[in-house]
Amino acid sequence: MKVYLVRHAQSRQNVGDPENHPFRPEVAQYEDGDFSLTEKGHQQADLTGRRLASIDFDAILCGPLHRHIATANGIIRYQKNCKKLELINDLLEKGIHSYAGMPIELLRSLYPDMEIIPCPNPTPTGGKYTYSLEEMYDMVEMRERARRVERYLTARFPDEATILIISSGDFMRRSLIPSLMRLPDQVIDKFTGFGCHNGSVGRVDLNKDGRRSSCVLLNDTSHLYVDPEQIPIIKNS
Repeated sequence: MKVYLVRHAQSRQNVGDPENHPFRPEVAQYEDGDFSLTEKGHQQADLTGRRLASIDFDAILCGPLHRHIATANGIIRYQKNCKKLELINDLLEKGIHSYAGMPIELLRSLYPDMEIIPCPNPTPTGGKYTYSLEEMYDMVEMRERARRVERYLTARFPDEATILIISSGDFMRRSLIPSLMRLPDQVIDKFTGFGCHNGSVGRVDLNKDGRRSSCVLLNDTSHLYVDPEQIPIIKNS
């Protein structure tokens, strides 16, 4: 199974002067933790969508944060077949607790060109719907969330599936990527660090038989620094 991993594009949290990066008034009440993308972030999401346009994803999953969903929208607009976005609460960033996302009706009005599937309760991964602040900052809990995602993928999808996951940097680099690679818990718990810049693309080839999986692409941001008309296309090989 090929699992592509994208860190969300630049959000208002990622800049030093967030007030100079306006957001839509209807999301103002959710901006305390659930940050919108900047204008540059929307451009990054669009470029990432072009980068991945030749890949026909079987499913696209992301966390319930606005920055995840807005990034997914930039990618899905270039997909020919997969227009559904499935929200998985276990893909939350660390430190975002007791939060299940903006109202689904608001998200659907903001992004009408994709079908947003809310995360049900209980969650499909077997995780919680909301978490305490202590849990969300706990490295062991982060690792367990990532392990649940890995088990969910292997149980749900066949070997030949191609999946896209959009999440946050700290969670992906410290937990999700090493968990998908099936690195030992003691390695993950020591804050394993992989590069995950805004709009970066990675890929883990996940073995369904439980063997160690391979990370074949990591932190690819080449599409963010070239002429948009000459985006290097990733081929699913």
